Amino acid sequence: MANSSSFNNSTAFVEIASSVAKLRSISRTTRDMSLSAINAKIITAHAGAKGRTFSPLTDFISILCNNIDNLAEEMSKEALALSRLSIIEMRMDLDKKRIERAQILNADAHKFLSYANAHTQARSEKFKSQRKIHLRKITELCQGIETQHKQAIYLNINCRIEATNVPAEREKFNAVAEHMMGSMNLIDETVKKFKEIL
Repeated sequence: MANSSSFNNSTAFVEIASSVAKLRSISRTTRDMSLSAINAKIITAHAGAKGRTFSPLTDFISILCNNIDNLAEEMSKEALALSRLSIIEMRMDLDKKRIERAQILNADAHKFLSYANAHTQARSEKFKSQRKIHLRKITELCQGIETQHKQAIYLNINCRIEATNVPAEREKFNAVAEHMMGSMNLIDETVKKFKEIL
């Protein structure tokens, strides 16, 4: 992730808002994966006794989708908190410029301005600290999604192995596994882009 000084410009708000939109696409993808899991459960039921071994895998796909959706939601909340901080910092920058302009216009305002500058500096330090906390939390959440991606790879391998046990439904099971991996790769790419923005 980028260092915290990159948030000191006015484009931070736009970049973060853009990242939140990307995170919302993760929720759409996980809903789509959940539908695939339901479809896989139906295929498992049609496969009968041979398809029973596939049932725990379909349950795990649903759990995986839920976990990823929750992580993405938490990331959205943290990103929105960062965007609020960037708006406040932009306002503080404007206030600082107004104070400096007033200082130039009125030399008698020096006492007030030194207090205002100290106050602005203290608020700035507080926001930097809060920003670090949010960035750390987002980093942890990104790592959580990356862990889920690794679990999905393992699950995909198991799905394909189990599909070999049910020749009549093999193509359908493989299609579910392929769809799940495509969705997980899309989620992984979204998280990577999100990390680049930060």
